[in-house]
Amino acid sequence: MNKLFVALLLAVLIMGGGLAALTMRERDEALRKSEEASVRAEKADLEIKKLEVSLAKVTKERTEAQAEATRAATEMKAMVKKVADAEARIAQATEAASGKGRRSIAESAAIGTPDKTKPMKAMAEMMKNPAMREMVKQQQLAQLDLQYGKLFNRFQLNDEEKANFKQLIADRMAAEMDMGLKFMEGNTSKPERDAALKVMTDSKAASDAKIKTFLNNDEDYKTFQDWEESKPERMQLSMGLSNFTTAGEPLSHQQEDQLVAAMKQARTSVKNLPDMTKPQNADPTNFTPAMTDRLMTSYDQQAQQVLASASSFLTPKQLEALKALQQQQRAMQEAGLKMSSMMFGNGKK
Repeated sequence: MNKLFVALLLAVLIMGGGLAALTMRERDEALRKSEEASVRAEKADLEIKKLEVSLAKVTKERTEAQAEATRAATEMKAMVKKVADAEARIAQATEAASGKGRRSIAESAAIGTPDKTKPMKAMAEMMKNPAMREMVKQQQLAQLDLQYGKLFNRFQLNDEEKANFKQLIADRMAAEMDMGLKFMEGNTSKPERDAALKVMTDSKAASDAKIKTFLNNDEDYKTFQDWEESKPERMQLSMGLSNFTTAGEPLSHQQEDQLVAAMKQARTSVKNLPDMTKPQNADPTNFTPAMTDRLMTSYDQQAQQVLASASSFLTPKQLEALKALQQQQRAMQEAGLKMSSMMFGNGKK
């Protein structure tokens, strides 16, 4: 009897031990699963937070882009009005100057020596007037915020620094204007043109040195140089940012930089035509109907190159807005070239 009891007791103990061991394993397994679930939950929470931060950043960038587009549109309207007012005054002065020019042409024709460059020469002479030069200077200063505003923000300039920097840039632009006016006269000899080009080159080098000293930072100076080299593209884009806003998908700062780079790459890849964004190319021989046709054909090719490149970082809606901007710019460039051709007396093919 005692042996049976002991055997039963032993069996119970063994079963109890087995059950206890099984319970411990189940408990450990449950703890492990619970810990894994907690880790997954923490990871999920972290991802959610990252998404929330990313969403907040995108929302902020979108809001800033919309605000920037609105500000640029407002500035553009104001600038357009100023330019329109200035053009009206210039038109009046040009009309008077052209009146004398027409008489001179008629008189020259009578002796067989027509002066085809008189209209542009009249404008060049008019721009030597101190009052007219001051007016143009003020227009350029008014446009600096549009052209360089975002660069000022990148450099985090205070009001005094911004004013000093703007003056340095204005001086630089004045030298470029003088070069353009020199070539607008249309009858300069090659030695005279070479001398004028050297003056501009030296002036630019002096301007570079002053700006580098002012910025006092090699990286900032490189940023300025990159900005200068892409100034034509940035100006074009600033005039068309509202296209993207109207389409409901304004460009981010990164997309703006990418698009400017693509536009600059397309422009600088052209090697067999004069770059009309350079003042030294304001040569009467570059303003003919035949050259206009070649330049516009090149513009169309560049536009397609830009679209192909931009398709990698713009949305379909943004690409459509870019196409509309390119059409607007094309019309403006063609009109400007044709007008210049006529003013240089090269209007007939």
